[in-house]
Amino acid sequence: MKKLIFAAAIAVVLFSCKKEATDLNTMENPYLPTLLAQLKDSLPAGDYQSLDTAAVFLTSPGKSGNYNLRIGFRGKPIAEDFLLVQTDETGKLKVGTIVHMDNTTPAYSYQFSGAVRVRSLSGKFSVQSDIADGRVVVLHSGRRPVLPTGTKTVTVLPAPDADWLPEVVVVGYSGGAPPTPYISLDALLSMVGNGDPGINNSGSQGDAGSGNGGGGNGTTPPAASAPPAPYSPLDPASVLTHTIGGGLSGIEPLDLEPEYMYSLPIVNVTNYFKCFDQVPSNGATYTIQLCADVPSNSNPDVSMSFSAGISAGHTFLVVTKSGGGVSISQAFGFYPASKLSAWNPMSAVSSVIRDNSNAEINASITMTLNSDQFNTIRAAAINLSTNPYELDKSNCSDYALGVFNAARANPLTVAPYMLRQAGIVMGNGLSSAPITIPITNSPQMIYEKLAAMKANGNPEASNIQLNLTNGLFSPNSHGECN
Repeated sequence: MKKLIFAAAIAVVLFSCKKEATDLNTMENPYLPTLLAQLKDSLPAGDYQSLDTAAVFLTSPGKSGNYNLRIGFRGKPIAEDFLLVQTDETGKLKVGTIVHMDNTTPAYSYQFSGAVRVRSLSGKFSVQSDIADGRVVVLHSGRRPVLPTGTKTVTVLPAPDADWLPEVVVVGYSGGAPPTPYISLDALLSMVGNGDPGINNSGSQGDAGSGNGGGGNGTTPPAASAPPAPYSPLDPASVLTHTIGGGLSGIEPLDLEPEYMYSLPIVNVTNYFKCFDQVPSNGATYTIQLCADVPSNSNPDVSMSFSAGISAGHTFLVVTKSGGGVSISQAFGFYPASKLSAWNPMSAVSSVIRDNSNAEINASITMTLNSDQFNTIRAAAINLSTNPYELDKSNCSDYALGVFNAARANPLTVAPYMLRQAGIVMGNGLSSAPITIPITNSPQMIYEKLAAMKANGNPEASNIQLNLTNGLFSPNSHGECN
């Protein structure tokens, strides 16, 4: 169950992926002074003197190798006004723009709307555009993009057959928390990329370019195979950041990771448990580990990550029996046997158990069992594996918690994850009403619960592991036995 999806039409690839983290601590201390020296030559004096170097946020480069840096202006919210530049790892300026954003999203609406104005660093070139359904209109020839079917446009997120994302997208909610809008930094930079970037490394301001702004009419959204653009919180000051050398604050972009769940081996859970009979039961020890892998290591609360596919996280189990010098572990989880319907993703489909060897773990809790409890979780794992997969009430987290709790006197429970879907705009201009779907159990809320238990000194705190650095993985499974 890896990476919850935000529009129900996209829930089709729910819950599964691996993540990669970029280490920003390789940044050298001269990075910011090097950049500021170039900005002093490229910006009008008033803009340069207004920069708030205490509000500086760096987005890691991912696969592109380019660093995206946002600098606020004194006395202005960074969610509304900021300088956006793209550099190499040394601070050498490649392209930049000054951005102003207006957020006019109506109350209780789950799609971002408003306007954006970008101008080159020299101030000689500017583009202004409305934002509709999370998309910068000027980047789409002034039209709301229509999906390949030509019959509808999905707000907030594209449909499963789309290979690109909106420039501004609300990515998730959890337990009633406010929405978290993310923006595509590359999309904002592209609006002036072919115009006058205003960059001058020779000591005087650059002349206006002859381009048309790059993001003008006819701009094609990036293909699915292109390196994913960094997505950054609209208001980075409101999210957790980490300190980088030179006094910068770093923000990891949304994890951009491929969908891989359908390549995992399907296993027979009964045969998985037969292998434990190879371990002598006299004096044996038994453990079960509940494991959650959230969609985004940099923000465990968000509903999903994206790249070639979209996923919403995953919850799975690791069961171990040791004795007589022999130890066997099996890692496994619950999945839909086929992709969910784009039109009715909450409908039940058949389920399968897949192997979760070497799967990333962001949060886990381990419980020691006696032989009777082990037999109880064996029966639960086999019996629950026959349930159909249903996104909202019989998903991977429901399965894993059901097995884990079968042997507990005090069941582990979590709050629902509130999945809010925007309305769907049809070709005739009509729109369905937004809906809220409670997901009974989810990796995000399991992570939140275990983190709270750890922080509050719960009696089981020593059995809880938390890791958002891609440093904790499940063991390899032993495999099936007859």
